[in-house]
Amino acid sequence: MTGGTGRAGVRIACVYVNAGKGHYIPAKALADGFAAIGIEAVMVDYFSLLGARRLDALNQWLWRLMLRSPRLEQMVNRGADHSRFIAWALPLLQWLSYGKAVRAHVDEHQWDAMICTQYMPSMILPSLMKRLGTDIPIFAYASDVFFTPRQGLHPDLAKFYISTSEGAEHVVRSGFPREKTMVSAFPIQRSCVTAPALTKEEAREKLALKPIFTVLVNLGGEGIGTSRLIDELEERRVAVQVVLVGGMHKHAERKLLDQQRLCTAVTVHVAGFVDNIYDYLRASDVVVGKAGINAMLEAIYLRRPFLVTTVYYSVADAAHYVVTHDIGWYEPHPERQAAIICSCIEDPALLAAMDRNFDSLPIRFGADEIVRDVVETVAGKTKEFSKVDRRSCR
Repeated sequence: MTGGTGRAGVRIACVYVNAGKGHYIPAKALADGFAAIGIEAVMVDYFSLLGARRLDALNQWLWRLMLRSPRLEQMVNRGADHSRFIAWALPLLQWLSYGKAVRAHVDEHQWDAMICTQYMPSMILPSLMKRLGTDIPIFAYASDVFFTPRQGLHPDLAKFYISTSEGAEHVVRSGFPREKTMVSAFPIQRSCVTAPALTKEEAREKLALKPIFTVLVNLGGEGIGTSRLIDELEERRVAVQVVLVGGMHKHAERKLLDQQRLCTAVTVHVAGFVDNIYDYLRASDVVVGKAGINAMLEAIYLRRPFLVTTVYYSVADAAHYVVTHDIGWYEPHPERQAAIICSCIEDPALLAAMDRNFDSLPIRFGADEIVRDVVETVAGKTKEFSKVDRRSCR
């Protein structure tokens, strides 16, 4: 069975895992990129493809547990990533449990290609497709940018895309073929690229923020972060504006609102989850948060230094990257985080020097590069792809 048989049009599945926005956002950016050149690209949740609701719920529960326990997360995921037993057993178990559902899904949708933005689908889908006897090419993109779990580097992947040369070298050292490893642009959302290019002052005015030094604290999509930095800045009596964005549970939001009322030196603005994150990035002087790749790369795109507070197994290299290129800091201790903010306020030349470092940063942005390469790679295999005007994505 070959994707594309017996129906008109080209269809691509952009496969993600529903655990935060880290895998969803690149998948959405790629889907938008395919749509821009006339290719139907459908967002597909991996566990929905399997028909595995309970496994999805378990995965989300484990993910949230790991976010709250970074040391446990690093230990567990490092062990799992180097486990030969998991590499053998997990694809087999998912085939035995969900093979019929996957067959029905593939028969119904007849994909011409799939691209995965999380390591589990890229680890397992090539094995499942092989068992089904299909020749649907499976591509993968490393959402972690600077690193990728070894388990996701299945040898039958058509191509593997990653947005840094450091990440690509890690992929090759892990045993994946160099000729199939592509250093690509980061597939940033079109909403970021097309957002109005406001100045810092214009963005603050639009958001009704004070015209003072502004720190954007990104709590992540699940709101699993810390506001201890605010306490440290308040204790030092620093006249600074702190804006908190991200998902928030009711208890956490109440705590932050209480903190907002109690602060007299620090101006606290609790924004919560926002659709116009780029306005908030443009309004900020420094971005603070865990090493969430989308938050970090969006900050880099808009030339905002990033203070990394927490790292996890697959994104530890991200903290090293911002420090090596002198576009940010890694500091897990709130009192030292506050000292960094104070230094930036007292000496504006520090941020001015970091701003110049963005000029030589070896990261490109845009989904079109991956879209173009996927189309070119599959063009010789699927007749429908030959009808696509590939010049439109150049």
